[in-house]
Amino acid sequence: MENLNKSIVPRLVTRCIDVLVFNIELHKDQLKYLPVYIKNNILKRIDHYSNLKSFFQNGYLRSIIHGQTKFIDLRSIAVCNDILEIISTCKELNTLFLSQINSDKQNLENCFKKLSYLKNLEIRNCDLVTDDLIQVIAKDCPNLVQLNIGGCKNVSDLGLLELCESCKYLRALDISYSKVTTKGIKIFVYKLGFQLTDLRLNNCDGVTDEAIVAIFDLCPNLEMLLYNNCGNVKDDMISIDKNNSNLKQISWTIAW
Repeated sequence: MENLNKSIVPRLVTRCIDVLVFNIELHKDQLKYLPVYIKNNILKRIDHYSNLKSFFQNGYLRSIIHGQTKFIDLRSIAVCNDILEIISTCKELNTLFLSQINSDKQNLENCFKKLSYLKNLEIRNCDLVTDDLIQVIAKDCPNLVQLNIGGCKNVSDLGLLELCESCKYLRALDISYSKVTTKGIKIFVYKLGFQLTDLRLNNCDGVTDEAIVAIFDLCPNLEMLLYNNCGNVKDDMISIDKNNSNLKQISWTIAW
């Protein structure tokens, strides 16, 4: 009977939260009084309930996000200045996923300056992500372990160098579609290559065979490497030796 109760209770709590989320408009004035545990579970359901997206965009996100929030995924929501201000109050935040940024550069910078505990950051396809913003992120979020800025076309070697100078714990990086070059990649893997496990460089025309060779030579713990559609990678003969024994996935295309 004891084991049965343990299995039923979590499902009951989950069902109650689902009902609350489905009828969240009816309870909007009471949301701020909910326990932290319930608020965190509501945040995790944003992608699964379309009513939550419009609800939070109408200004109610402040009722759910709290000072102890550690995980925020707003990839399905247009993030404005007000939402950035709310996020910046989460001093213990360690995971943040953003996509649609309807803000300005200064407010974005101000937000990251207050997120010193951030470990996992995804902010893709955003023109506001430049070398200057990467400098702010690298300086004020030094504990980053995973960074996904794929599709941010205004990032160059300068931003990459800022990361390898300040983010000493970085293990996973997606910098696809950026302006990084072989020079920047070689410096980056020279400084952080030993700890890298995941590196994605798709559609980076500044990357050449020389960069790929350096990655294989200096990243012995790499598990995933993607460099599809890098127009200046010519060699289709990939040399994988015992130095790359941890590699689990590799994907590339070459220019003919």
